[in-house]
Order: sequence, then structure tokens, then C-alpha cells
Amino acid sequence: MILVVNLNLTVDRIMEVDILVPGVVHRATRTDLQAGGKGVNVIRTLKTLGLSCRLLGIVAGRTGDYIDSRLEQEGIDRILVTAKGDSRTSVILLETNPAHPGNSQTVINENGPVIDETSVEETISLFAQCVIQCDLVVLTGSVPPGFHSDIYKRLIELANQARKQTILDAAGEPLRLGISAGPTIVKPNQYEAGILCDCSISSGEQGLSVAQKMLGMGVEIAATTLGKDGMVVARKNEAYRITPPIIEAKNAVGSGDAAAAGFAAGCLRGLSLADTAKLAVACGTASARHGFGRSSRKEIEEIRKQVIVGKL
Repeated sequence: MILVVNLNLTVDRIMEVDILVPGVVHRATRTDLQAGGKGVNVIRTLKTLGLSCRLLGIVAGRTGDYIDSRLEQEGIDRILVTAKGDSRTSVILLETNPAHPGNSQTVINENGPVIDETSVEETISLFAQCVIQCDLVVLTGSVPPGFHSDIYKRLIELANQARKQTILDAAGEPLRLGISAGPTIVKPNQYEAGILCDCSISSGEQGLSVAQKMLGMGVEIAATTLGKDGMVVARKNEAYRITPPIIEAKNAVGSGDAAAAGFAAGCLRGLSLADTAKLAVACGTASARHGFGRSSRKEIEEIRKQVIVGKL
């Protein structure tokens, strides 16, 4: 079983517009609501791959009740801590005009409620209980106010004590401190990795350099994701450039989360590093056709066969 930790669950409000023009009033052509957060996207892909998984997260107020109900509708096994305040909402603006080459996704995330100390300690206690029962842990997403920025570090240390593999997908100080605890895999995107290593990443060579720097920080496997250009992944004495096929991407939100799910699946199945990264890129690419970690196993397999693996 895979335990997925998502401390800052949200309601995704997805609004489609023809073309997004700043400073102009728009009328959405379609609106949808769903439970959201990076961990939820991870779990959608894990379920598609047929893997047993459980979500550990925090909800608050009426928005939190709505998140819980939508998770129930999706059949997501979960353990939720109920905190004070109200869970956050994320607004995702999707451009849909096929003739417009700049079509993109614009995401506006609230910070989330301030989590009280009792809920913080309850979350850590529940994690300590759950980690014993799982095979691997994925820790992902932003950290809501009320948690110290070393929360991922603390949870990884508990997982290490239980001899469990860990995958960390975070940003900023939670990423930097989390890496210091020695997770099995770390998977920041090129922007997050660039901030971590104080550099700009615009090529595979730069991605490899940053991955090697993360290995030097105590990580067993380091990946730098490069969006539609795939990823670079490395561990001691082994590195690969993974390139996906060109597809018609409709919604890239959650692609990185789907890739994290692919890493988790590859680890549990005992795949080689190259095959694990190949599966991760296939999952992320398949998700980009739909968004939010959604795809089919058939799509993932078809894309996996087209992914190119180059040894570095």
C-alpha cells in the first residue's frame, strides 16, 4: 500500500475560457468543481495503475466537508484530520481556443487555513501509525500555515525509522529541509529545482547538473522534470534523459503529480531506474491529455512504448 500525504487539500474550481486576456472581463464557457491537491492527482494515477493507496490529509470547515464528499465519490481511501477554519480553493483557468498557440493553464492557489497545533500533532501521530502499514510514502504539495517548514523532514525521518521508501515532491523551504532527511526519491520541476540550487535550468545538461547536486545532499535518486521535454533522472553512477512523444496536451495541471505516481509504481514493482523513469514520464504525459492525474492504463502503456530513454 502507498501512503500519500497531502497536507493542503483544496477544491479545484476549473473554469474554461476561449482566450485569457489580462484586464478583460471573461465569461466561462464551462465550470467544474472537484477535490484537489497534488496528492489527489497522485492517487488518481495510482488507482489507474491498479495500486492500493491511501490519502492522509487535512480538511477544514464547509469546504473541507465538500472535499471529503468528492473524495468519497471518487472512491479514494483516506484518513482526514479535521482542523479549524475553512479549506482553500484553487482556481484553474483553462484556455480552450485551438487556434490560439498560447493556450495555457493559469492556476491561482489560496494559501489554506492556519492549522492549529492540535491538528498538526494529530497529523504527525496519524502518519506515525500509517507509515508502519504502508510500503512506500509519497509526500507532496504545499505546506499550509501553522505547520513548520520542516514538516516533510520530520515525516521522512519517521518513515526512515520505519524503513520505508519515500518520494518527496515539494518546493521552497519544505523541499530543502525535506531533502536533508534523505528521502529515497526527490522530484522537483525545473523551476523548483532551480530555486533550490540557485540556478536556471533550460536544458537537459543543466537538469543533470542539478540532479547531481541533489544527490550530493543525501538523496538516493534525483529527478528534474522538464515539462513537455521529459526529465533527467540520476543516482550514483547512473543517469538518463527521458523524452516523451509529442502529444496534444489539453491540460498539464497534475502531470508532475502523475509522474510521481509512476515513480512510486516503479519502485514497488522493482523496476530498474530507467524503466521507472520511463513509466513516470508516460504517466505524466498521459495525464496532460486530460489533467489532474486522469488517464487510462491503455494510454499510459501506449505512451510508455514511445518514450525514449538516453543514457547520460
